Amino acid sequence: MVFQQSFLHNIISRTTLSWLIVSTLGALLLAFAARATEAHYFPRYQCAGNPKAVFCQSFEHNTQGLNFLAAKNAAPGMANGRLVLNPERQTLGYKAARTGGHLFTIDPGQLSGFSADDFYYEALIRPYANSTTDRETLYLTLKDQQSERYFAAGFKVGSSVFTSKLELAILPGSQTQASQVQVLSDLAMPLVLGAQDGIDGQWYLLRIQRRGDALSLYLNGQEVASAVIPAGTVLMPAGVWSYNRSFELDYLAVGQAKPAELNINLHQLENQLLTGYQYEQSSVMPWQVDSGDAADIEIINLTPELFNLQLDAKQFSLQYLQPGQGAVLLQSKHQPHRFKQLNIQVLPALAFPAKTDSSQIAALWPTPESSVSADTLLRLTLAQDFSLSEHGAVRLYQLQAGGTKTLVDEIKAGIEMDAFGSSSANKYRSIRRPMIWQDGKTLLIKPHSGKLEAGKTYQVQVSAGLLQFTRDTKTFNGIGHDAGWRFRIKPLPEAKPEIWVAKDGSGDFLSIQGALNFVMDQVGTKVQSVKIATGVYQEPLYLYGVEQLNIEGEGADESQITFTNYESLNSGLGLGYGKLAGHSGGGRSLFMVEDVGLLVLKKLSITNLHQRREGVRNQAESLYFNSTGKLLVVNSHFTSEQDTLMLKGTSYFYRSLIAGNVDFIWGQNYLSLFEQNEIRSLGNSVKDPKSEYAEGSYILQARTVSEDAPGFIFINNRFTSYPGPTGNRIRPGSTFIARSAGRPVYIDNVLMINNQFDNHIAAQGWAGPLNHEPLPNPVQAGTTQGWREYGSTDLQGNKLDTSARKYGRVLKAEELPFSDVADVMRQYWPDFKPELMLEKEQRN
Repeated sequence: MVFQQSFLHNIISRTTLSWLIVSTLGALLLAFAARATEAHYFPRYQCAGNPKAVFCQSFEHNTQGLNFLAAKNAAPGMANGRLVLNPERQTLGYKAARTGGHLFTIDPGQLSGFSADDFYYEALIRPYANSTTDRETLYLTLKDQQSERYFAAGFKVGSSVFTSKLELAILPGSQTQASQVQVLSDLAMPLVLGAQDGIDGQWYLLRIQRRGDALSLYLNGQEVASAVIPAGTVLMPAGVWSYNRSFELDYLAVGQAKPAELNINLHQLENQLLTGYQYEQSSVMPWQVDSGDAADIEIINLTPELFNLQLDAKQFSLQYLQPGQGAVLLQSKHQPHRFKQLNIQVLPALAFPAKTDSSQIAALWPTPESSVSADTLLRLTLAQDFSLSEHGAVRLYQLQAGGTKTLVDEIKAGIEMDAFGSSSANKYRSIRRPMIWQDGKTLLIKPHSGKLEAGKTYQVQVSAGLLQFTRDTKTFNGIGHDAGWRFRIKPLPEAKPEIWVAKDGSGDFLSIQGALNFVMDQVGTKVQSVKIATGVYQEPLYLYGVEQLNIEGEGADESQITFTNYESLNSGLGLGYGKLAGHSGGGRSLFMVEDVGLLVLKKLSITNLHQRREGVRNQAESLYFNSTGKLLVVNSHFTSEQDTLMLKGTSYFYRSLIAGNVDFIWGQNYLSLFEQNEIRSLGNSVKDPKSEYAEGSYILQARTVSEDAPGFIFINNRFTSYPGPTGNRIRPGSTFIARSAGRPVYIDNVLMINNQFDNHIAAQGWAGPLNHEPLPNPVQAGTTQGWREYGSTDLQGNKLDTSARKYGRVLKAEELPFSDVADVMRQYWPDFKPELMLEKEQRN
């Protein structure tokens, strides 16, 4: 039978956004995400509808025919996620944990009569997000009956559609690690990832097929990749392997090989949330059928109370009726499991006043009839206190001769997408973020990047109801055409060695990203330095491809860069890509740096304001240095609660402050040298947030790229502790210097020389199995590898008792691999310029 299965005090004291505001913003983001998952179709496939399958079970009552391997308390090396049968949805779900591998196998007894030369193995799958972010892979596997290996086909579903692909691969054995996968063929393709523990996202029909010596991968009935396998190879459907991607299965099936099948083509519209306003009409949405009959497709309005569906041949449009979250389903009549869903959000109707109430407005920026740079924010200061509403919008019109105007940008309340970066290199960082936010009595509005052009004039209109006054029953009626809020965009400045950013308009740019765009796009190496005037700059940043650049503020307490970003909002570390409407891939950090030669950061602070809390994924880098180049940091501050610094390549931090709580210094680095810094552990917002003390966490997680790379080196630093955002302090003796990622591909190279430690550091020093953490790699530290320590003292300079240290090595003086910082630099950064060292000394 053939088987089928259905299924910070001085860091943020001067910032204008407090931790309280950030917490409120987080709650709004969660509410927005919850509303965005209300109307979702799920298939409930019935195996009775597939009589050609010799054996079928649809997860309606049980999981007969599968042997579960994954378990929460699985043996070492086995997948430790959780498989759960959902009788209501008639699906099998998998919630990934830290270790991946084979999750379950098909009982070979269910495959009686199976033809090993001509078969398919398929599943209807909905991948969704999880807190682990390793290889993000999900495969259907075939066992080679003549060896230990498996052939596999499936998804690498990244945190963004930009990082997703389909793969044919070989797994060397049943417990293959992610780093051991051999990819035979792959194809980049946008794939949607549902929210963690949600029911949104998209269902995909994934099939691996054997015909003779050809092995093919199909997605939604269409062949997308293939490979030739050795003649005589005997393959049997084995099971499902994941490392580490959560998913939901509606069915599994094994049967006789079949040709390409029907695919509903919506031109990627299904991969984004579509929005419209009550009483307005949508644009026309085309569709087609690949390898099938369009007459077999039924278009179903799942929420007719929200919009009318207007059909016209191979296209349709919507007339929006009332606010809400809805969906349109395109589904095969004869194969109901072949479907695609469009998710649609209907927003409340917009209204703009014919006459603006000027008494409600205290100030406008840009001031009417002024000229500003194209990177301007819009600032609307009100005469009284207000709160920001969940709905409403700001519209920007370009004014033409003769009085005509063209709508060029609409900025909505809530979360939107923005892509910013280098147009010349077609490298953009695309993230989800609020484009309208509040700072006291001022409403700040960020036009979408690239919408304002030099030499053009624009007018602003603000919808009624975008904000609500808190002490006045009178409503905000908006800003209309009659208010005359018009401004002109100045030409770009002349390229010169030093350019200035100033919020008050006295510099060349109003925003730091505006200056970085100029450096990346216009001038090559003509700009050597970007100076940042005193102020709080509330913006995410992206820098790509520059050979050398200095970014320098007027002091870490004066030039402050702040923003709220985190894993649940923008999943993954991120990369720059070309633009793709509706999709983000720019990751969770505040400042993302890619492929630079040398970047120097001086006298500034970068604070990711995300506050850790239950129910969200809290990774939130302040700086992600994604480059094989070099980074020099002097007299600067970096703060986040989790994953503050993610470092690759080579970096050197001098006399700076790095603050965080969990793994807040980490990276796949070559060298990261820290000299004379304060490494500050913050109280934990999640663990006992209202108590006086909370348990500490981990400072470092080294994922150094090779055994011979020096890794993380700390010389003459102070490791301190400080209350966290909720005011709690770290319990003495509860913070560990480092924990391991626990994977063979990563090397735990950390060297501590002559550092001072406060009493929050555990006597054990390093975390390991006693703390339910993996052993380091290497398990036994040598003089040049592993976790090592020398000359540690308390904050008063008294020698520490390191006799209770575990999992690391306390070095003797004669075992030190370096005599001082200069020795490290000579070996691993030989072209470091001495004048940079002199300059940093003179400025302290």
